[in-house]
Amino acid sequence: MRLTRHLNSKALDSKNVMDALHFVGGARVHLNAGQIFNVVEPRSGKTLTKCHAATPSDVSNAVNTAHKALPLWAAMSWTERSDVLRKTAKLLRKHCEEIARWESIDNGKPISEARMDVLSCIDTFSYYAGAGQSLVGQHIPLGQDRFAYTKREPLGVVGCIERAQRSKLRPKPRFVKQPAPHLYRHFDSCKLVQSFLRRSIR
Repeated sequence: MRLTRHLNSKALDSKNVMDALHFVGGARVHLNAGQIFNVVEPRSGKTLTKCHAATPSDVSNAVNTAHKALPLWAAMSWTERSDVLRKTAKLLRKHCEEIARWESIDNGKPISEARMDVLSCIDTFSYYAGAGQSLVGQHIPLGQDRFAYTKREPLGVVGCIERAQRSKLRPKPRFVKQPAPHLYRHFDSCKLVQSFLRRSIR
């Protein structure tokens, strides 16, 4: 097959990607209570690894951890957040080929399409890295020396359940609120890609 000539088969030996596909608070987490499901390579039908489904308790723990981390992110200026997004784009570009290979292996799409997905992610992070300064509020005159103003603030910690589909990479403004975590969700049908990204982006 044409696909196999472009994939690095040695990547399948990477224990770092295969092991512990759940991350909470920037650390690998081994779940033991949830239902186990196979992560299967569509091309060959081979089981690449096994993954524990998160339980309601696991989800609550992840949400609580995110709430604890939110104040640090919220306290950052837009220039600091912009720097995080630019560094993320740079990191993605550095590992573009490796991420594309994992997505192709895990998702079954052609490697050329997987590369386009990663490049789209890079473009999105780069774009929103420069959009922070345009997220301004409004000044509204009310007459008689009175005025009102609006201020835009992030919504905060949110939980998202999205249906899996072949390609989910679409530029969305919420990248600014949750840059790296939301990126992972664009590969939510590719558990191995999620693992690689979480290992790479801190």
